Amino acid sequence: SSSKLSSLVASRCGLSGDLIDLSSIRTLNRSSLRFIQESQLAKSLLHLDISNNSIEFVEALPPNAHVRIAFNKVKLRLAKGVLTQAFDEAFELDLRSTPLADFGEARQLFYAGKLKQTRFFGQ
Repeated sequence: SSSKLSSLVASRCGLSGDLIDLSSIRTLNRSSLRFIQESQLAKSLLHLDISNNSIEFVEALPPNAHVRIAFNKVKLRLAKGVLTQAFDEAFELDLRSTPLADFGEARQLFYAGKLKQTRFFGQ
């Protein structure tokens, strides 16, 4: 039987760079050095906390996970559709005090009534 990783906390670890689509990770067969299957990480992960780091880009969010990217130290770019997916699929996405590089999708969600304005909206 295999165990599955359900929680990953890497807050304040000095992480930087991109959060790739976790479903694109492949499992390597060590004996043949060939990729044999898709990783189950994206499906098994229920909690991902990468807050207080310098994440630059989010390609995709793991489904069914509470994702925390709060207090990010650099402007965060989100792949097109990431915010909409989070709302449509009822993801828990914490972006408190995280500066966004682009407000286009957030603005659309605001006008659709899915986001509420705070005193920091658009700054």
